[in-house]
Amino acid sequence: MDAGMTKSYIYPIANRLTHGAMILSLPLCYVLGDFNQLFYYHGVLGMVFFYAVVFRILWGMFGSKHSRFSDFHFKGLKEYLLCVFGEKKSYIAHNPASSIAIVLMLVLGVLTCLSGLVLWGEKEGGGIFSSLYFSYHSLNSFAKLHELFANSLLIVVGVHICGALIDRIIHKNDSLQAIIGGYKTTPTQESITLTPTQKLFCAFYGVFALFLTLYTLYPKNLLLGFTTPSPLIAHTSSQALYQKECGSCHIAYAPYLLPKEAWGKMMSDLENHFGDDASVESDTQKELAQFLEDNSQRDTYIADRLSKERGDYLAFSQTQLFAKIHKKIPQKVFKSKEIKSRANCQSCHKDAERGYFQKSRIDFSKLNALKS
Repeated sequence: MDAGMTKSYIYPIANRLTHGAMILSLPLCYVLGDFNQLFYYHGVLGMVFFYAVVFRILWGMFGSKHSRFSDFHFKGLKEYLLCVFGEKKSYIAHNPASSIAIVLMLVLGVLTCLSGLVLWGEKEGGGIFSSLYFSYHSLNSFAKLHELFANSLLIVVGVHICGALIDRIIHKNDSLQAIIGGYKTTPTQESITLTPTQKLFCAFYGVFALFLTLYTLYPKNLLLGFTTPSPLIAHTSSQALYQKECGSCHIAYAPYLLPKEAWGKMMSDLENHFGDDASVESDTQKELAQFLEDNSQRDTYIADRLSKERGDYLAFSQTQLFAKIHKKIPQKVFKSKEIKSRANCQSCHKDAERGYFQKSRIDFSKLNALKS
């Protein structure tokens, strides 16, 4: 330590744990987004990152002195950057570059997490926005927004890390060690002491965030879980009839998987129902046909993609979309005694009968066993 310098306690444990939670959760969350089998944990880690971001925002308003936004330095960025390889002005906590970077990361973090929650509901049918699974067209641009926010966040994080390394390697500052150990070398004593209220807030928030993280691992949690009843079809006598007549031979497929014309054509020729005679009484046939046509190809993500299909098909398994989604699955899997047919959606899709085909609800253990 240089003469005249002292060690000051700048970053309390709350800052360091939050910083660590962000560092661990963000890259893992980003990577797991490409692994279908682990996709649910993409959501869990996204929530962990969100809890950390929310805490840092609140701590920036009511936290310790050097953590507050009022202590940030936003002026002098140009001069600071121009001296990247020269002598720089020393700051107790946040220099202009890190001040701006932190604000950008917090804003982008909130936008990434909120758009992710919306997408989780829209694409996966889970969580607090699960009803959006059946309102695709109102939010079909959120996927691009989520990707834009996430990639922008990673860029800012990357620049922030580079700045921290330059500060450490070239300028020999100990800011990096300070965010790990809490102490930083300063010309005067600048140590902070948390008030009882701040300590209580940190303890409460930490326990609450831990509880919420463990709660998201519970399958029927409200944040990411799959608890919302399917609104695809009304709970009427016609639905009960459909479940009884059609569900006795196979699952009662979600009506939105076929357009109105396909249902009409299928129901008008039940004597030749994929090689079987599925004839029913005339009144029953009319009621079933009306029910299926009324609930056909609803406003869902799958229905939107199916609307771009060309050709005459009477089953979802005959579509190009089905082939594209299942292209990595060997034919032997569909022909296995456990699956038997491409039409047996429920063999791997746990919520197929409810009309949900989210990748986080696929039985990958069964699928992988059949592949081997």
